[in-house]
Amino acid sequence: MIINDVKPKSVAIVCMTMLSAALDLLISYGTYKGEYEVKYFCDIYNNSIGENFNGKEVVNLSKLKQDYDNNDIDVILVESSNAGVLPFKLLKDIGIDDKVYIVPPWFYDGAFDYVAVTEFKQTDEVPLSEALIKADMNKAVLDFIGLFTNYHCNYSCKSCITASPLAEVGFTTLESFVNDIKRLSEIYWHITRIRITGGEALLHPDLIEIAKIARKAFPGAGIAIQTNALMLLKKDNGLKDLYKTMRENNIGFQISVYKPIYEKRDILREELQSNGIQWSWGQISCEVVEYFDVWRELTPKNDEKEQYAICRSMKNCHILLDGYVYPCIMQMTSKNIEKYFSVEFEGFEEAMPKMRQNIYDTKMDGWELTEFLSSPNFACKYCCINEQKNVKWEQYSAKNSKLSDYVLK
Repeated sequence: MIINDVKPKSVAIVCMTMLSAALDLLISYGTYKGEYEVKYFCDIYNNSIGENFNGKEVVNLSKLKQDYDNNDIDVILVESSNAGVLPFKLLKDIGIDDKVYIVPPWFYDGAFDYVAVTEFKQTDEVPLSEALIKADMNKAVLDFIGLFTNYHCNYSCKSCITASPLAEVGFTTLESFVNDIKRLSEIYWHITRIRITGGEALLHPDLIEIAKIARKAFPGAGIAIQTNALMLLKKDNGLKDLYKTMRENNIGFQISVYKPIYEKRDILREELQSNGIQWSWGQISCEVVEYFDVWRELTPKNDEKEQYAICRSMKNCHILLDGYVYPCIMQMTSKNIEKYFSVEFEGFEEAMPKMRQNIYDTKMDGWELTEFLSSPNFACKYCCINEQKNVKWEQYSAKNSKLSDYVLK
């Protein structure tokens, strides 16, 4: 960006919505520090064109392209706290291939986690000019990926979506993580949200290295470790080194609100605050998880487009595991159900090439791969979300589990 004794650079802020607390901060911060001057906002949805926001005009993409071509804009800043793929694709499609930057979510206090940002407070530790990350417009952007650590867990939740109570103990190797994340960074220059998840991710012996690898590969990502927080409540939990790594790499926790955690939430809050760790509840309302949903079927008989349209998992649960990216966590956890109950999801193995992509031999570029991950998939045929059943959350022994705890029929 610019040093204080030099003329502030002219900035256009590209945003998906004008109702972002981050935008207020970007304006006030730039004005106060004198690093840049916001020229206008560009609303990619054209909902506020011609209006004023904080005294600045709201324009469309055509105006931005005109000023870009005339060199009247020095920096195009994508407000990335929830931007996802679309703004970068739109900019690329109209021929803007330079001067594009993002403000990483960790620039704001309270925004290390991307799930439920409730407070925006700019940190004074890093100047905005040093925090900005330049976009590589020759590469694609991915909105979300889960880095899968292990299937097993220290809880045994009935009807767990990953079927963890049925899984054997075992971990994704550090070598696999190193290779896969390196390859992913060759395909994508930026991933908006990264979730390190399992099973219970805190059980992985190489979690500290996994966290460091993820941050080094994607410096602008919002990164969270998903956990049931049971280990966080233990005295002498042995997590001091992990906490240090999380602070140094701007990584937070996303905590699932199960009853044992909810009842001790004040103790948990003190543990995290005393160690300088950012977190958010997995359920935005911080309400206790009372039910798990079951919607899998053993036969691929449902309409994939219809199921995709009403699904949460296919749109928000992409997973990277051992060289493959899966649009949905269901695809790679169903094998636990098959093995434990000696059943088969009809045609599942034969259809697997349609349901995942090998990141080492895919012929898709990043934008095509993103489209694949964000589209109806053959795996959707095994879901019947409109007939899903609710199973009351409880801890139970795997030996007491039934097939009906995990599939509809």
